[in-house]
Amino acid sequence: MVKDIESSHIQDVVDIHVESFPDSFLTQLGKGVLTLIYNEFPKSGFGYVFQEGSKIAGFLAGIFIPAGIFYKQLIWKHPMHLPLLLAGAAIRDPRILNPVAIRAKRLFQGGSTASRQSSTTDYQSIVNSGGLVAHALTMAVSPRHRGKGVAKQLWAHQLHELPRRGVDAILGSVLADNDVTNGLYRKKGFRVIARVSRPDGNEELKWLFYKRGECSVSEEGYVSWHQNQEL
Repeated sequence: MVKDIESSHIQDVVDIHVESFPDSFLTQLGKGVLTLIYNEFPKSGFGYVFQEGSKIAGFLAGIFIPAGIFYKQLIWKHPMHLPLLLAGAAIRDPRILNPVAIRAKRLFQGGSTASRQSSTTDYQSIVNSGGLVAHALTMAVSPRHRGKGVAKQLWAHQLHELPRRGVDAILGSVLADNDVTNGLYRKKGFRVIARVSRPDGNEELKWLFYKRGECSVSEEGYVSWHQNQEL
């Protein structure tokens, strides 16, 4: 069963994140930082969990503002707690200091190379359109529940529920070399609307999952575009 994310789900969501992305930057920051982040989704973002009995099998979460603004606001909301958590992460693994410094510099000095390069793309025009835009940030399924259609149900729920909440577009980003996720998105009919270079040298694909008036969504969560164009 797919449900709106609630505060009582956060610990399970954090555990699934760590299981699913053991080597990611956010996981390296520790469960305390992840808990701060995921606690924001029931308050100011959106999120859904797939509950099987008393267990959370997977989740999908996002925000209604660009990610850079979201993380700035997170720092402003937790000016004491967050630095302490980051200090703890640095003590556990000093190698985390450099990537933290790089990301902080990008946040507070005008954004990343990627955001500047995409300033003239369809992606940025949607972000700046004035409509309600949802940014899908994270989706993960517990390893014990994979292969059961959990991700498909979460995506289908999002594509039907967010437009009912007044969302005009749903966007997301994926590294270009993530063949599994990008392949899944193409099968679902989602559109690549920008390709940008990241400061670390990798390429990132900007995806459009939904745009009001320009596509139809099937019951299973597949998208059909009235004009099917892709970069």
